[in-house]
Amino acid sequence: MTSPLFLYGPLRLEEVRGIVIGRAVPGRAAVLPGSALHCAQGAALPHLQPQEGAEAPGVLCSGLSEDEQARVDYYATALGLDVQERRVNADGTSQTAQLLAARAPTSEAMAWDYEYWARDHADLECIVAAEIMAEYGRRTAADLARVMMTIRARAQARLYAMQPKALTRPAPPDLARIEVAQSAPAHFGFFRFDTVTLSVPRFVGTMSDPMSREIFVGHDAALVLPYEPATDRVLLIEQFRLGPWRRGDSRPWTLEPIAGLVEQGESPEDCVRREATEEAGLSVGQVERIATVYASPGYSTEYFHCFLARCILPESDGRIGGAEDEHEDIRTHILPLDAALAMIDSGEIDVGPLAMMLLWLARHRSCIREEAAGRVPA
Repeated sequence: MTSPLFLYGPLRLEEVRGIVIGRAVPGRAAVLPGSALHCAQGAALPHLQPQEGAEAPGVLCSGLSEDEQARVDYYATALGLDVQERRVNADGTSQTAQLLAARAPTSEAMAWDYEYWARDHADLECIVAAEIMAEYGRRTAADLARVMMTIRARAQARLYAMQPKALTRPAPPDLARIEVAQSAPAHFGFFRFDTVTLSVPRFVGTMSDPMSREIFVGHDAALVLPYEPATDRVLLIEQFRLGPWRRGDSRPWTLEPIAGLVEQGESPEDCVRREATEEAGLSVGQVERIATVYASPGYSTEYFHCFLARCILPESDGRIGGAEDEHEDIRTHILPLDAALAMIDSGEIDVGPLAMMLLWLARHRSCIREEAAGRVPA
């Protein structure tokens, strides 16, 4: 048997422990003296911070086999946790235990409360743990550590997908009747491709024959169209895109709305505010929802949260921006809404989300401009 484990982060959750270890493992209350739990803004995991007189709460687990310990080590390495040996107090006695410690951040951190965190993050951490452990024995933990940000973003997207949606049409077939014969990642990197064989219920009540498909497993993205009601102008961005280039397009620099991937712990609204600053140098406050849509539901999980931002636009366009560490090279274009709509008709705008957002704005333009001018829409 291996040494006892003191667990204070995600593995303190029984559900996560079951996923990682492969069986239910009980834990008994324990504390780490001389330490307190803190978490930096934007960090996914809490860290231990020395603090005289404090006690960091957690649970003590024992009785793991060597294979079960190897599973825990795999999970810890994927999350970037370091194994340490410390003295903990449990049941009135002090004993040596191993703990999995997150590295202390360089930014300012605040006190971390387990109960508050578990209420909001338990489901997400279970999804993250399931994706990590699905790769156990197939990929190295170091490979997963390099793409952990995207694993967490995919988990965030899955939580958004699980939210109930309005339904006015006749109910579709029962989701629970879908039969999955095989599902496995075919490529695992910043993005993921899965192969799946499944049968689905048909509208007539019977089951389809088994079919094999490939699925692009991406992230949720947030898009925003900046609009100045007073001058009826919009801001678009232009950048090189691999998709049109690989297709052989003679013009792989496309016009688009400002957009970015929604990171774990970030709302779509906060995402577009961040991206507006990075890509166009704009400070965006309140945004309003245009639509939430699948990009290409036949083969992709990508989902777009689309917004309009009413703001004051610069007088001149042609600003060059973007995040250099992401190899972005972005040029802005500020033009009248009618000119942008004409570019849909001419084919110069050929990015679906932008066309949709511009057409939505054209439909609501009169009301938006009247509201901005302080008039009551007719």
